Amino acid sequence: MTDTELLAQAMAGNATAAAELWRHINAGTTPDTIALEWVKEVAFRVVEDVLPTETSANRRAEIARSALGLKGRIDKNPEFTALVASLPNWDPKKIAEAAPLLLATVPGDAGQTERAVRYIRKSRK
Repeated sequence: MTDTELLAQAMAGNATAAAELWRHINAGTTPDTIALEWVKEVAFRVVEDVLPTETSANRRAEIARSALGLKGRIDKNPEFTALVASLPNWDPKKIAEAAPLLLATVPGDAGQTERAVRYIRKSRK
């Protein structure tokens, strides 16, 4: 996924895309224009949502995380999720067998990987 696509998804509320965009910015691989646009968006969210004095102190951490684009679930293994999505007709057992050959990390042993395939497919319906 390109940085432009990550930015669009992050701005739409995709926490996994936001986390990946932060990683790219940290690594210095994101073009300055995209990094600046994301930083402006985050600054806007911080000023609007985190800084107001009426915000209770115990909610500020949660609101700040949201302002950074990290609200919600972050996919721990987006490469695996993308692999499952790219093989819609494959049997989960076959994906579990192939995944260790194609990816650096998989969700666990063959049984756990097979369950992860079923979970991803179920959650995408």
